[in-house]
Order: sequence, then structure tokens, then C-alpha cells
Amino acid sequence: MFKFRLPLATALLLAAACTRPAPMPALPAAEVAAPVAAPAPAPAPLPAAASPAAALPAAVTPTITMRATGEHFAAVWHFTPPKVGELFAADLTVTDAADKPLTAAKITVDATMPAHGHGMMTDPELKQLSPSRWRVEGMKLHMHGSWQFDVRVEAGGVKERLSALYQQAPEAADGI
Repeated sequence: MFKFRLPLATALLLAAACTRPAPMPALPAAEVAAPVAAPAPAPAPLPAAASPAAALPAAVTPTITMRATGEHFAAVWHFTPPKVGELFAADLTVTDAADKPLTAAKITVDATMPAHGHGMMTDPELKQLSPSRWRVEGMKLHMHGSWQFDVRVEAGGVKERLSALYQQAPEAADGI
């Protein structure tokens, strides 16, 4: 039979690793750590009727505001960023250049992609809410990229086109 011999230092290290460690001596009373505070109680569960989503704060929906100012008129668009290909509505305020309400005005709107040479594939409808406020429904940006929102105003014998640029982001492409 073959006998294997270890150097004495290696044998002592192996023997020490296989034995239990010696108990630690007790510390004097002054060195004993203070007791740890009990953990805080768990929060009370939600009532059965409440959902976890109801406990969260309401999400804030971003709103786009675009302003176009001309020589005689000004237009302000307000809308929630749409997804590509999604119908959306916008609020439109049109005033004179001094931000005073228009008493009688003919308004038309459109959105085009000047770089592509085309407009929307829908024909938006305007609903007048007050002398200077309209609701534009049925808008649809069917591609991502740079869109130009146009407002044509005719009031008091004056005609003017107001334009504002909007960038439809590629990541908004879920609505097709």
C-alpha cells in the first residue's frame, strides 16, 4: 500500500480546519452592545375592495402646447401626444395679435409633413366652444416625423395662415 505524507504545517492546518472553533470569551458588561430595536410593524393591509392601483397616485398625462403667432392673429394648440396612426383631438384657441377674443372668424385646420409633401389621411372637424375656442376632432398623424399644424384664419376681412411644428416621435408608433 502506498503511504502519503504531508508536511507538518499542512497537516496542522487541515486538522485545525476540521475542528470546531473555540468559544469566544464573554465580553465585560461595558462592551456589550445595546439591544436592537424591534422592527417596525408591517403596514395595515388594504381593504378587500381597494385595489393596489387605487393606492397609487394618478398618472399625469403630458400635454403638448404649441403657439403660432402671425401679424394679425395667434393660435395655441393643446393636445395629448398621440400614437402614430391614432385618432386624437386637440383644443385650439385663436385670438387677435393682442390676445383678444375673435367675435366672428372662419377657421380651418390641417396638419402636413412638408418634407414628404403630404397631409393627414383624415379630415378633422371643428366644433366652436366659444368666440375664440374650438375643439378639433379626427386628427391622425399616420407617420412619425416632423408635422406642421396649420390654422387658416379669416376675420374682419383679413386672412392669415398660422403654422406650428410638431415632432411625432418614433417610439409613439404603437397606435397603427
